Amino acid sequence: MPRERPCLESIFGAIRFAFWGAVQPSSLNRIQRENRQPGTTAWQLTNPADNRQIEGYASLTSVPVGGNIDLFVNTKDANYTLTVFRMGWYGGKGGRKVLGPQTLAGCNK
Repeated sequence: MPRERPCLESIFGAIRFAFWGAVQPSSLNRIQRENRQPGTTAWQLTNPADNRQIEGYASLTSVPVGGNIDLFVNTKDANYTLTVFRMGWYGGKGGRKVLGPQTLAGCNK
């Protein structure tokens, strides 16, 4: 029996990211300046969905500075919270929060 594929609906037209943060010493390149930004381990899932309570994916795996990305989410809940992290070194923490948290309306079809 074929498995029914969930309907994933776009939550935004696009999200704009400004990844390069505050001005840093000019002797550092862009990657070094970005990696000096404060990091967080909050991107690591501590209570993941285990029965398809929420599903989602992004239209791209990487976004250039100032680029757009579409996010698609499927959930039966009326609302959900979105936080976006940029993955990188960040002092060994593995990520930096760049957006959120934002509460958005859920979509289930």
